[in-house]
Amino acid sequence: MTRRRWAIILIVLGVYAALVIASHALARPSDRPADTPSQAVTTAIFDRDGVLDGGAAAVAFHRWRPTQEVVGEPVLLLHGSPGGLDNFRSRGGLADQIAATGREVIAFDLPGFGRSTLHVPDLSTRAHARYALAALTELDIERAHVVGWSMGGGVALDMAEIAPDRVASVTLLGAIATQETEGSGSYLFEHAKYGLGLAAFWALQNLTPHFGAVDIGREQTAWLHNFFDTDQRRYRSILETTDTPILIVHGRRDFLVYDWAAERHHELAPRSSLVMTPYSHFFPFSATQSEHVATILAPFIERHDDPSAVAIGERVDLAPVGDRGWWGWFTSLVRVAPWWALLVVIVVVGRWRFDATAGLCVLLAIDLSLDGGLMAFALLVASLTRSRMWWERAGVVRWAARVVWPVLIALALGPAKATAVMSGWHREIDAISAIPAWVVITATLAVGRRLCTRVARQRLLAGSRRIASHEWWPSWALYAPVVPVMARAAWRHGGPLVWTCSNPGVEPGGGVIGERKSEILEGFDQTDPRVLASMVLRRTGDLEDDVRTADTLIRAEVIGGYPCIVKPESGYRGVGVRVVQGIDDLRATLRVAHRDLCAQRYHAGPHEFGALWAREVSTIGHEDAAPGPHGRVIAVTRKTFPVVVGDGRRTLRALILRDPRYRVQARMFFERRRERLDEVIPRGERVTLSATGNHAQGSMFSDGADLLTPDLEASIDEVMRAWRGPNGEPFDFGRFDARYADEEELRAGRGFAIIELNGVTSEPTNMYDPSKPPTWAWRLLAMQWRAMFEIGARRRSLGRKPMTFGEIVRGVASDQNVE
Repeated sequence: MTRRRWAIILIVLGVYAALVIASHALARPSDRPADTPSQAVTTAIFDRDGVLDGGAAAVAFHRWRPTQEVVGEPVLLLHGSPGGLDNFRSRGGLADQIAATGREVIAFDLPGFGRSTLHVPDLSTRAHARYALAALTELDIERAHVVGWSMGGGVALDMAEIAPDRVASVTLLGAIATQETEGSGSYLFEHAKYGLGLAAFWALQNLTPHFGAVDIGREQTAWLHNFFDTDQRRYRSILETTDTPILIVHGRRDFLVYDWAAERHHELAPRSSLVMTPYSHFFPFSATQSEHVATILAPFIERHDDPSAVAIGERVDLAPVGDRGWWGWFTSLVRVAPWWALLVVIVVVGRWRFDATAGLCVLLAIDLSLDGGLMAFALLVASLTRSRMWWERAGVVRWAARVVWPVLIALALGPAKATAVMSGWHREIDAISAIPAWVVITATLAVGRRLCTRVARQRLLAGSRRIASHEWWPSWALYAPVVPVMARAAWRHGGPLVWTCSNPGVEPGGGVIGERKSEILEGFDQTDPRVLASMVLRRTGDLEDDVRTADTLIRAEVIGGYPCIVKPESGYRGVGVRVVQGIDDLRATLRVAHRDLCAQRYHAGPHEFGALWAREVSTIGHEDAAPGPHGRVIAVTRKTFPVVVGDGRRTLRALILRDPRYRVQARMFFERRRERLDEVIPRGERVTLSATGNHAQGSMFSDGADLLTPDLEASIDEVMRAWRGPNGEPFDFGRFDARYADEEELRAGRGFAIIELNGVTSEPTNMYDPSKPPTWAWRLLAMQWRAMFEIGARRRSLGRKPMTFGEIVRGVASDQNVE
């Protein structure tokens, strides 16, 4: 690292340190209770094991006294975390509803919360249980029914274990309990989350120059300390062994403490009853729902005023879940799986298919079967360790995006899960809806991930262009609307494969599949300057032998030396076509080729066009005697090679992705020009991305009707009518591609050189013109297939047999393209 860079780093650190010091000097956190408690009792200071020497704590409380005669034991309400006794003070809330039954109701602000003492050494539920018991003693209450909401349920269970004679009953309202039902189910992982949260709050308060805008003290972090200090592993044994009657009331739409957790707690506690409601986690805040819950509590509490009463142990489900098929089985498996096993599976699969894995994780989290924290951590590891995508650049931006995206997923999961659970949709996911939901979530995440960086956004735009423009559509989408035309032609001309009777000099089937490039080019008049000479480069298996032989052939007069074109003898869409500059290029080409190749004289162009020619049916059968033109040009395609121009500021990668068209095929261009991708291209320098006149290799095809003149059509007809197969057979239908240097010369029918000829599977490639609508392409295809069927029918009438479907399938299976 240079001195200058070190100096900049030291200056930045110095300025940062100065700002932090100034921030602390000018603004100190208040960290004090909001109000002085009007009602409070004084207790000793406790930790989970008992009384600590010295000091006292104030425990704020509120009493609800019934307007009628008091009946039975009082009811103690314990709030959640975060929370306070004010949670129960809403008009018509749970405290009012219970008091209306004639019960005295008490609620505490547990130490660390509300108006009680904030700074106590232990905020665990067990320490809170000792404070609650001590406060009840100060209020002269020897025995009470304890109702714990959320985290308060843990306090209630601890009270029942510490002083079972003082707890008449325990009611768990949307309450926590065993460790295995909390988050990931792991004590270590959950406490790592809480510790990370406390560290983050500390850093925000102490390491950020906020100048008083942030005030995070013990009051704001008490809930995290509460969870961090609590050991939920003990609750399992308490539930299994306690003799205290337990009522579990839980909501199916609880997205904080999951419904299946309540069902598990009921299974563990032999003296428990379970009531599942259609409510959320916050039903104590609703007057209507609190009234209903109070009617559930009343008979249970009344029954257990008598210490000798036997627990009923019933289960009532007011919001039953239907059969969810394999999805229900799968989520049950996820819930019981060890956290580390889930972590390993998510990381391994996520490195392979990140979006699909993230989509399934989100769906499982919404279903309340997978912990959001575990999901976020696993996806973060998968994101950071997966291989770099082909479109990503190495560096800070890449790593930042890989960190940010899993974090954003985790942040978005909270409201998404809350919405799904509160609406009840999470329990409607079943064997039928799970897969569509997964697909939708995965697609949403895939789009979202591609919005994280500029490069990825450009890739997303490229994907949308593929959908919007028909030139990028898959073959089935382009050809599907033409199938009725083909079917009608097949019915009219007596068979679906009658068109394979065309081109009797090209085998098999007029060029259906596997025709050899050198053989079909040999059909032209080899003395015609309008055809580029070619020859076969045979492979023997000995690389150096093949290189020497090929080099000799290329340097001969026919090819004329280097540079030359080398391409597969049987290939399509420009795959494997290379411009060979010398013997080293030749060796590299032969090294990866496994079959014979075709070498061809090079034409510098720089332009290329394609022409689809069809024989007039009236000339078939007397080709040598028919006067005048023998065919017509159906379509002409102008080909534009992909070229980017440097601006002196952007890399080649950036230039490719900046172009709306090139970014669609960026992956191919990146692979082809990988040695220059991160090079800044000088201003004005032109970089050709592909020199192959093929749409699949990056060239743009557009309609070249303006190039077609009577002179050019006559010249094309002259070349095509002279073509003869091995036994003198004529050519009927196909497209040739040719290079030319000057458009005016081309329009005059001169100056072009044919580089390739294709048979009956040729397309009118101008149909890929991005400026034309899909209907235009479909009209061209319809015209092509009508012509092919008419020509094929005429050839069949002269005795030529069409191919069978079996022959076509076998031909496709046996034809292998050069890599």
